[in-house]
Amino acid sequence: MESAGKDDGVVTGDVARSTPLSPPPASTPPSPPPPPSPPPLPVRDAPWWRARGFPGPVGLDNLSLWRAITFSWASPLIERGAKGQFTEETAEAFLASSDDAAVRAAAFQQAYDRAKSAGHSGKLVHRALLSLHWRAMLLQTLWLVAESGTRIGSALSLRSLLVWLSSPERDTSGRSLREGWARASALVFCTLAFLVIHHQLFWTGMHTG
Repeated sequence: MESAGKDDGVVTGDVARSTPLSPPPASTPPSPPPPPSPPPLPVRDAPWWRARGFPGPVGLDNLSLWRAITFSWASPLIERGAKGQFTEETAEAFLASSDDAAVRAAAFQQAYDRAKSAGHSGKLVHRALLSLHWRAMLLQTLWLVAESGTRIGSALSLRSLLVWLSSPERDTSGRSLREGWARASALVFCTLAFLVIHHQLFWTGMHTG
């Protein structure tokens, strides 16, 4: 009697017991929320600068190639300090807008979240810092190589000049004199290049942290 219900289109009894049950559909995990957008850079308009006693942008927000090489962007800061007009807002004006604490913290949080979502299980802080500062680290390495080159070049140039000065065959005219000036010029060039490169090397390292 249990198997007699097939003519009606109804499956009962033994047939129903022999039909396997389909597994429930697998639930898909919820997608992670999108990372928060970085906060906007602080607005530094004319009233912002005037409130800090400057007619316009100064410091790293007013950077040019010459100011970057000579660090002359810090001259107004030194002048304020010499006049006793240095305040907390004065120092803030000389930092770049991208160096704002909120901007830096948000950038680190985003880099940390990216490293975590990529499946990395360890050293997340190191990975986040590397993704943020690898360009500055590469630049510092290049400055280090350049400084090593100027140090070696200075020693070789000085040796070459001393050899020329102590040579009994040198004279003070013609080709020999030009050769002496060339060796002295090479020494001066290496010394000046070391002066610039050394400060850039240390500034890049200190600014990166």
